[in-house]
Amino acid sequence: MKALSLILTILLLTACASKKQVSVIDMSFDIAEEKGKLYASFLKNKGYKFDFGTTATSSSETSLIINKKDITCGKGEAAGMVVKYGDIKGPFIVIPKAKFTKFYIVCKIDTTLAGDYYVNFEKIYNTKDKESILPHEVIAEKQKWILAN
Repeated sequence: MKALSLILTILLLTACASKKQVSVIDMSFDIAEEKGKLYASFLKNKGYKFDFGTTATSSSETSLIINKKDITCGKGEAAGMVVKYGDIKGPFIVIPKAKFTKFYIVCKIDTTLAGDYYVNFEKIYNTKDKESILPHEVIAEKQKWILAN
């Protein structure tokens, strides 16, 4: 019986290997006291990098802006490097009011390290008015989203 339990445990651990997509759909993250929200859609470990997908929405009177340079990532105590921002063109991720914006990042990391994955948004901006797509003022700083491993 113990041998069967051990075999089942090994099979379970093998099935959860690093290339398996981990669902994190129930996780969400408030931006600047409910001026917006990020919803995690997937987290996929790919060895020396991980993909993280999210959907964002703005409940502010204007759009929210995230500068791509303000996104950092990593695992545990080690910083990673964002190497791709999905299909987003230009330097900014624009999150219009009352619309959902989907994007993903690819973060390069050292997989030998233990710890939870994280994505850090150094600054999040609002826009000057409803038609603008340029950053106006900082509404949130150092927003760290820890994604349980």
